[in-house]
Amino acid sequence: MTDTLHVLTEIAMRFAALSLVAIGGINAILPEIHRVVVDLEGWMTSAQFADLFALANLAPGPNAMIVALVGWKVAGVTGAILAVACWATGLGVQDATLRSGIAQVVSMNKRGTAFGTFNGVYGVMWFLGSAIMGLLYAHSRIALVIFGVTAQLIAAVMFFRVRRPLAAAIENV
Repeated sequence: MTDTLHVLTEIAMRFAALSLVAIGGINAILPEIHRVVVDLEGWMTSAQFADLFALANLAPGPNAMIVALVGWKVAGVTGAILAVACWATGLGVQDATLRSGIAQVVSMNKRGTAFGTFNGVYGVMWFLGSAIMGLLYAHSRIALVIFGVTAQLIAAVMFFRVRRPLAAAIENV
């Protein structure tokens, strides 16, 4: 019983933490999920992970199904439910935070345009970031981590730099 509880706790902690840094979705964090599941925890082999990834991509629906499949492979139905719950909670927090941040700095009559612009830029940056991260992963994991942290810091600086003038403009309207 203690081993099962330990594994479930690890699944919950690992997928909750991974979901909070998964800017760009599951594909952006997939190499780290592989590292945790195969290299750190030893829950499965690289070939088994590849099989689950292929299955997740063959099935209709979001490719985040890999989270449920990893949870299921490690700890059965309970593991699958727990992995998905923790992953979804983290992404929900992330999404709500981003939307509320935009809502605070954009006037009500321009929010539709702001959300559309944000999602368009977000999608293009996600693609470019994923491509760069894929290339970096093939060469150096340290460079990959440095790139990810640097991109997050640049995004935070840009957000706070733009937020002040936009908030001031809203107050003057």
